[in-house]
Amino acid sequence: MSGKVSDNLGRSSGLIKAASAAGGGEITDLSDAWKNFNDVDTNTTTTAPSTKNYFLCGPISVTGAAVWTISGILRII
Repeated sequence: MSGKVSDNLGRSSGLIKAASAAGGGEITDLSDAWKNFNDVDTNTTTTAPSTKNYFLCGPISVTGAAVWTISGILRII
C-alpha cells in the first residue's frame, strides 16, 4: 500500500503501535491529548489480533518507498 490512506478503512493486512504512552487510554494531563503518527516512512508491519480493537485517527500518508503491511483489521477514522 502506498500513497494516502483514506478514512474508515478496514484492511486485512499491519498496524503500528499507538496509544501505548496514553496510560491505557486515560489522559490525565490537561496539556496532553490522544495522538498518533501521520506518516509511515519506513517499511512497517502492524498486527491487529482479532481479540482487540485497533484504530487510528486522521489522514495518514505512506511515503517514499515505504510499505505498510497490516495484518488484521485497522480502522482509520
